[in-house]
Amino acid sequence: LRLSPLTFASYAVLLGALVALLLLASPSFHDFVPAEKSAQTAPAALEEGAARAADRRHANLVWTGLVLNVITKGSIGCYETLGVAYAQANLDLPGPTTGYYVAACGAVGVAFLLSFKQLGRLFDDVELILYGIAVMVVSCVFMIRRAIPAAADADLLGIWISAMFAMYGVGYPVGHTAVIGWFSKAMKNRPQGMLMGLFASAGSLARIVFPICTGLVADSFGSDAVFATLATLLGATLCVLVAYRADFREAIA
Repeated sequence: LRLSPLTFASYAVLLGALVALLLLASPSFHDFVPAEKSAQTAPAALEEGAARAADRRHANLVWTGLVLNVITKGSIGCYETLGVAYAQANLDLPGPTTGYYVAACGAVGVAFLLSFKQLGRLFDDVELILYGIAVMVVSCVFMIRRAIPAAADADLLGIWISAMFAMYGVGYPVGHTAVIGWFSKAMKNRPQGMLMGLFASAGSLARIVFPICTGLVADSFGSDAVFATLATLLGATLCVLVAYRADFREAIA
């Protein structure tokens, strides 16, 4: 191993991750549960069958939350990888100008995050997830040039800005934040420290894996294939959410 200004940070992060994993795997590690929540847990006299059913339901909720997190985080990771390059290659936008557009869309997303309390009064978490992912699907479709009628004569800059606004300004901030809220509520009185750590780690892993896959697919089949795949993945997720929206609402009831 050679230490240098470029490798030191990587080794430090790797060491910290290994230490965290060792601490979590330690037999003496116990997830923290506030006293008031611990007092509200179900009585220990539950029948064995009911306890197993509750455990299976809890595991299903955990996996569902992780999948939603991976899909939404991975999608924004693909946009971060290809969205700017797309503008520079197809629209001849200089880097600073592209950054201004993306930053402006991100500022709108921040405004949505700051007003999330008001949004929560109008819609529940499941509705916000549905609306957010639906807008993300529209954003991906906008980036597929073959899906745009008369693309040669269309305002490609306007379409690109609309796609960036839909993803960075509305879809991802609303959809992903609602996923975090739904996941936390669905866990109810269960210990959440470890689970939220897994949730965050799964999202971070998605932002590593999805962009790598994006580069491979874009080099082999072009950017249209990347955004068509994202639109299909998000669209399938949206269909599942619509079909089982009653179950998702019941999980946080």
